[in-house]
This record gives sequence, C-alpha cells and structure tokens, in this order.
Amino acid sequence: MIREVIVPIIRNLRVNGKEYRISIIGVKCTPLNLRDVEEILHRKALIEEGGKVEVVLLNADMILGKEHLMPAIYMALRRHLRGKGLAKKLSVEVVLYAACTKEIVKAHKILGIREGVSSLVVVIIGEVSDPLSMIKSLLGDKFKLTDDGVLDLSEDKIRRIRKAFNISDKEVKSLQEESLYLSLVKSIISRMALLNLIKP
Repeated sequence: MIREVIVPIIRNLRVNGKEYRISIIGVKCTPLNLRDVEEILHRKALIEEGGKVEVVLLNADMILGKEHLMPAIYMALRRHLRGKGLAKKLSVEVVLYAACTKEIVKAHKILGIREGVSSLVVVIIGEVSDPLSMIKSLLGDKFKLTDDGVLDLSEDKIRRIRKAFNISDKEVKSLQEESLYLSLVKSIISRMALLNLIKP
C-alpha cells in the first residue's frame, strides 16, 4: 500500500546569513538494478537543471539518523557558499561530508544509491511545494512508500556503519557518551570536521 501522506523532517538552516529549506525523507523502493540507478540519476539531473533545488540520494542503510545528516548538510553548504567546495555540485558535497571523505568514488561506494538498494534517504535543499510528487517522479515505478523508519537503527546497521567509518571499540569507549548511538554520531561528526581542513 502506498502512503499518500508525507511527513518529512524539515529544517531551516541558516548559513552565512541566508536561510535554506532542508527536507529529509525516508523512502522504500523495490530493489534497484543498474539501469534503474542510471535513470534515477538522469531524472535527478533534470530536476536540478533549474538551479532552484539540489537533491541528494543516499543509501539509508548507511545513515545514522538525522543527527548524521544535518551536520553534513550544514558543513557542505558553508563550504560550497565560500566557493571552496571539494565538489562542483552542492549535492555531491553533501555526500562527501556525510561519507567523511574527499574522494567521490569512495563516498558513493559508502552512501550512494547502487544496485540492490531498496531503502533511500532523499534530501531536498530548496523550496519544493510537493516533495512526494518529486520523489515519485524521481523513482518512477520503483517507488513503494515514504517511510522515515529507514533511518531507524538495528544491530546490523550499526555494525555496517562502524565498519564503513572504521569506528573501533576503543574510540567508542574513549568518548564516554551516554549511549552507543551518541558515541557513533560524535565519531562521524569529528571525521566530517576534518574535511574542513582540506584545501580544494
């Protein structure tokens, strides 16, 4: 059953004195094949052509909730607006920060949409009157439903994320946070911040 009501996570981010509307939407889709990925990325490029919005498509299985995404979006926006981005496009910059790497190929390997992916996080930067219609047009017949539950954690998801970001037990213990989740968020944000030191 397809949900026709969408309740995205919406934030207004103020960066360099300007406000940006950020929508974060979890999506379930039928497993993607290589052709699907190519078609979706083509549709994404068409949507972004007008320059009013940027769309970021991420593998939800590698996202540690909105606390992982919001700092990545903020840091990417700030760097991009200074004209010193690691990538030409803001949407790619967000992927780099979320993946904590300056290497585009590595970032897409960790977080990008690829064959077999069936849970996505769609980040829309900019004003969109109907996010659900945009997502449906992006995914076409692969769209199943919107579901922010794709951001929920499981033991398997935590294990995958720790491996991808190389977060050891020793590092987790050294942070002395109240929960494993907070320790992982802190570890990832500290890795993101290191990208700010890299010259373009």
